[in-house]
Amino acid sequence: MATKFRQLAVSMKKTLTARNVNSQIIPKRTMIYTETGGILAAPKIHPFGFIPVLMTFFPFLYAGATIGKEFAAWMEENEIFVPDDDDDD
Repeated sequence: MATKFRQLAVSMKKTLTARNVNSQIIPKRTMIYTETGGILAAPKIHPFGFIPVLMTFFPFLYAGATIGKEFAAWMEENEIFVPDDDDDD
């Protein structure tokens, strides 16, 4: 029974890949049955919480902003990029 499912999955994969050559392939779990026909356990899910996302997002946002500010100051100091001080009066 498991070999029938595997053969069906392989033939479907070939058919879908031949039709959708330019489509994006999303990785997923392809083996759901054991050799004897038993159903495998559900895959472990790693949920992203709100706090860990914020703890990752804000430090890297701050680091990027600081690097950009320092690089702009360095470019102005070395006269690579100096903003014009035009008075419009």
